[in-house]
Amino acid sequence: MRLHFLMVFSLLFLLGSKLDAQFVNPPVYTFFANGFEADLQKLDSETHTSIKPYNSFEVKNSYDSLMQSLRINTDFATNKLLGKKLFNEPFFDISGPDFDIHINPLFDLNYGSDANWPNRNPYSNTRGIQIQGRILKSLHFYTDYHENQLVLPRYLHNIADEKEAVFGRGKFKEFKGGPGKDFGFATGMFSFQPNKIFNFQLGHGKHFIGEGYRSLLLSDNAYNYPYLKITANFWKIKYWVLYSKMNDINNFYPDQSFLNKYSTFHYLSVNLTKRLNVGIFETVIYADESGNRGYDANFFNPIIFFRPIESSVGSRSGNVILGANLKYKITNQLHAYGQFVLDEFNTSKISEGDGWWGNKFGYQLGVKSFNTLIDGLTFQTELNSVRPYTYTHVTSLNSYSHYNQALAHPLGANFFESITSVGYQYKRYFGELRFVYSKQGLDATEENWGSDIFKPYTTREQEFGNETLQGAETTKTIIDFKVGYIINPSYNLRIEAGIMNRSLDGFVPASDFAKTNYFFAGLSTRLYNYYSDF
Repeated sequence: MRLHFLMVFSLLFLLGSKLDAQFVNPPVYTFFANGFEADLQKLDSETHTSIKPYNSFEVKNSYDSLMQSLRINTDFATNKLLGKKLFNEPFFDISGPDFDIHINPLFDLNYGSDANWPNRNPYSNTRGIQIQGRILKSLHFYTDYHENQLVLPRYLHNIADEKEAVFGRGKFKEFKGGPGKDFGFATGMFSFQPNKIFNFQLGHGKHFIGEGYRSLLLSDNAYNYPYLKITANFWKIKYWVLYSKMNDINNFYPDQSFLNKYSTFHYLSVNLTKRLNVGIFETVIYADESGNRGYDANFFNPIIFFRPIESSVGSRSGNVILGANLKYKITNQLHAYGQFVLDEFNTSKISEGDGWWGNKFGYQLGVKSFNTLIDGLTFQTELNSVRPYTYTHVTSLNSYSHYNQALAHPLGANFFESITSVGYQYKRYFGELRFVYSKQGLDATEENWGSDIFKPYTTREQEFGNETLQGAETTKTIIDFKVGYIINPSYNLRIEAGIMNRSLDGFVPASDFAKTNYFFAGLSTRLYNYYSDF
């Protein structure tokens, strides 16, 4: 099997033709990505849009088209150095026949108010730098660094204290008597494209599998992690392999370093027709409790299925999760999508009783439309539901998580969620409205009804009779609205203001709040998704 794979690999590598591409590395921020995704989702596009971040070699034309449409063509913005750098171009760039280098400053300077912080005002003071470019035509590189001091809205502050990490980012140290969080984080990668088929990427970042706003397979919800990614793209097929190292920050080795977790991801995406795309997903994640196991050779093969390996070496060897992703293009502007995640399922248990705890799965159904009725209007609505105990394991160390953050949905498990969003952009002006409604069964003290993926499933409350929303049911309603203006689209520098209303009904945990009204305004470079709507 290994010899056959290497022969095929070598043949495809040699046959692939040389590329003719320049550098582009678009932000993954969802609302910004909508601007060029509309082109990628057309019926005649063969782009596999369920794999994000996008390969910078593949989306160059669509991204360049977006940049051209947003260009300001006044004399000041096109002919004066200050105007060009302020409105149309990278802050600093230098190029030659064999290289490009772009350097930009990064900001997130905003100030807000939260009624749950009577004597504090949430704010963010982020400064950073972005460096990106290409060497020859086959090597792209990217790095950024953010230095942050912030005071979060009260409910996010409590979550950060509980998780010992800022959600979507990393560890922090406190300042200003506790409410303030001080931390830095970096992202980076080298992307090598020797031909039209293969791409090799070494980096530190995060990934997303799916067409939805959320992903039940792998999302960008958690903190960055080091990875090696190999992608093969040929005919109607894209095959993606990701090797990564993650951490459990609740447990330590004798030298006080965080306990290592390792994971391997496989994803096969096939364009069955010009309208229908099907993706098959599998992953295994496992902790190295002793510090001697390292990256298990059993899970290094890029084309093997994990279930037989898990059975042969024991269930404690790792947490295997399977899944599928579907997309159907209805028109050039409209497509439907869905996901199914399977952690465990045993049909023989059905005869023993209903609601066996180990039938762990979830699903997603959604519709997204670009240029809906008028140009620039994007509409999306989706449903997500995950059964209790999904993503958990016999030991909490093997939960589907990294840095105390879920690798899939931010709610974890045992929930139902509906999300509807409407976004509109006219030239550089934009507005976005998102409505989130969710129900979840939470745990009272010393209970485990399956919502907390960090609790081992061995502490479950019952063997049978388990159903979604069991436990202490809570209902969340979130309305999130933003408006603003893009100052420079080359690195998504924008001024924006927003308001979020979040309310809980039913069971309200002691660390949460029945009502949150949060308002902010500021100057930001939005490159990534940092979720607060959960």
